[in-house]
Amino acid sequence: MGARVRLTLRALLPAVAVVAAGCAQRFDVAPVPAVRSCPGPSNDRFTWYVPEGTDRDSDADRWCRSVGPPVLAADPGAHFHAWRTTDPLVAVAWNVNGGSGDIYRFLRTELDLDCTSGEPFAGPPFVLLVQEAFRRSAHVPPTTDPDVIPPRMEEPERAGPRDDIVTVAERCGLAIAYVAATRNGPEEYGGLREDKGNAVLSTLPLAEPIAIEVPMVAQRRVTVGATVSLPSGNPLRLVSLHFNNYPTPWHFFRSGGSTRTQQARATLDGLRRFEAVRDGGTVPAVGGGDLNTGTTGETALRYLYDWFTDSPPFHGEPTRSGFPTDHLLLRGGGVLEIEQDSYRRIDDAYGSDHHPVIVRVRVATGES
Repeated sequence: MGARVRLTLRALLPAVAVVAAGCAQRFDVAPVPAVRSCPGPSNDRFTWYVPEGTDRDSDADRWCRSVGPPVLAADPGAHFHAWRTTDPLVAVAWNVNGGSGDIYRFLRTELDLDCTSGEPFAGPPFVLLVQEAFRRSAHVPPTTDPDVIPPRMEEPERAGPRDDIVTVAERCGLAIAYVAATRNGPEEYGGLREDKGNAVLSTLPLAEPIAIEVPMVAQRRVTVGATVSLPSGNPLRLVSLHFNNYPTPWHFFRSGGSTRTQQARATLDGLRRFEAVRDGGTVPAVGGGDLNTGTTGETALRYLYDWFTDSPPFHGEPTRSGFPTDHLLLRGGGVLEIEQDSYRRIDDAYGSDHHPVIVRVRVATGES
């Protein structure tokens, strides 16, 4: 009898999700309305989009007020050569789990960039699409609202410094666009506090930074994007994504069981709106990040593939706890293509609980 009851409930879940979806938060994305108190004027270097209905004192607004302002260092601090037509662009997506991921060792081992040697970098241009990066700063405000401060991320002991993402970019001479989504615990470190979020790091100069706040379910998430120049001088979008994991039962019913689908659609709506304002044409894009997908057939992933139409097929290796959670995506626009057999999981997680994924993208034959 018990087994039959469990099977019956499992069979009913899709129908329950459809019914609950009618009550789910809308995913339409619009520029920040006047009724929002956050983000504030200090974010004016970023084009910012938020879901409809996220007004002042909404959960998303309250969480936003608990974190520091975005960071943009548009020009690399070190000398990296320009992207030449004969070069690939190496793209990496990696959830670094706060300070767990040893980014310095990763860069030295996988991309031949030693951030401490002072030696000139001779490799091809690269971009890092990073999730759960932390930033420690006096600009992260104090708050007395415990509901907007998740616990600090637990990190395993490892050798090497635990530098925040802004310090990593500075020491390595990389351009950076960083937007915090949440606090990283209530702790203070000599008057400094921590937040965490998504970042784009690059050997190429970054322009036109955007932040797309996706519908909030369990924790706040913000998609971060920026533009670099192709060898032709035309734009290429870079997008760092992080969607929610499996929520609590209450959050499941609140979202209609479609959390990541809503977040994928909000991300794409923001990208389309920005593209329409920016130039109205099809612009190539490289996206990637921790989508928290349990299978490669999830609806959220299919939505992303409908826009990132030239994405490589799944490489076949799980990236966290046996699941295909992390992905790289491509919208080639007839200009870019994946280098054959270059999309793969990196087997060393470098201290994080996620494996990085990497791909090499080349200018398509016939393009200049």
